[in-house]
Amino acid sequence: MTSIGKYVFTMPTPGGERESTFILRNYYDGTLHGTLLSSHGGVAVAKDVKAEGDILSFSAQAGPALITFSFKLDYSGKFSGTALVQQKDGACIESAVTGVKCEITDEDDRTGKIEMKRKALILYSTITKNTEKVANWFRGAFEHYGMDVTMIRVSNSTNWSDYKGQLYFEDYDVVCLGSPIIGGSPMKCVLKHFSAGAASSLEDNVAKNAEAGLGFNSGGAGGFAAHEVKGGPPAHDDKGGSPPVGGDPLCNNTGGFHPMNGPANPGGSGGLPPMFENIWARPGGEIMPYPGGPHKQGAYQPLGIVFTTYGGGFCGPNECLPVLSLLKLYLEDKGAKVVGKFACCGKEFGPAGLDDGELPMQIHEPPVYYKDADGNYHAGGFFFHCHANSKPGAREEAKAKAFIADIVEDHFYTSDGKRRALNSEYISIS
Repeated sequence: MTSIGKYVFTMPTPGGERESTFILRNYYDGTLHGTLLSSHGGVAVAKDVKAEGDILSFSAQAGPALITFSFKLDYSGKFSGTALVQQKDGACIESAVTGVKCEITDEDDRTGKIEMKRKALILYSTITKNTEKVANWFRGAFEHYGMDVTMIRVSNSTNWSDYKGQLYFEDYDVVCLGSPIIGGSPMKCVLKHFSAGAASSLEDNVAKNAEAGLGFNSGGAGGFAAHEVKGGPPAHDDKGGSPPVGGDPLCNNTGGFHPMNGPANPGGSGGLPPMFENIWARPGGEIMPYPGGPHKQGAYQPLGIVFTTYGGGFCGPNECLPVLSLLKLYLEDKGAKVVGKFACCGKEFGPAGLDDGELPMQIHEPPVYYKDADGNYHAGGFFFHCHANSKPGAREEAKAKAFIADIVEDHFYTSDGKRRALNSEYISIS
């Protein structure tokens, strides 16, 4: 017989019969959590809750009096028992209690006040599956809190038009963006899809326009090759070569470069490349219509989380800091408010990608071995991270899930159901 549920009972008091309600819930830490609600609005958290067989007992403070209850349950849903009231002056009064046990309702839990959307979006790129492991750990943690999770692996071939109208940030509680680190930078596909022109011809075109004395709106700072603009020509000419740079500043698809406000093609509308089209903002909504633009006053912004995995063989965790900052910039440019940064070491495929005890090139002496209190040995690492070739593993999984748990509980599990103000940042780097 389960003791979890709602107990509605009456007991005699000096003022006559009084109805009270006791609600017993399984709590997150494996204990029993009970609250005593009186008919006049008082609330007390129960102490010393014990459920053994068909006997339930607990105590609760009711004004100046401490009341100890003992209920005996039966299979019909009814119960009876006693309430021992201990007054402040030491006097004790025992009263009979009778009542019924029923299911806990949404109204009891006050779920109608919850403003949480219960949705999370995880955007990530991966090569060796290290970052994908973290993304999946995040997903499991979000799902533990009853959230529907959308996961999209970002690659060079990702076509965002397939998702247009489906991924508005304002529909999510949390948006995550993750990438491994390649040569100190996020993957090219992340730069391509989320930056304002990195991994494109932007830098070359800006330099050439500036050297030619061309202004901003005539193809100066901010110009793109024609093939990089939505509706522009392909990235090759009829002979299979690259399009020329430095042609018509207005770029009527002649292979020059586009100004920020130039036409996409003859008769077309708009000349912004894909990275300037904020598909994450609902048209006419509150989030900025283009990256870096203004929000409406009081606009809703989802929580943002950025994450990365890195080798760190030579410089350790410092390797991840600039990448986390870049990913944060990309998310906030598109309307999220980043409150979390997560990074962990992952097995790498460079010089530091060695098994424990394996010797690097030009090293001829074995490592020192260390014995812990359990009698287990650890081979000393030749590179920054010890046991790097087994990461990310169980330890990193625990950190990732705890990281998400803290963010979800602290921001959404509030007393009034409203999301907490976004004024702190959670950082987990290991």
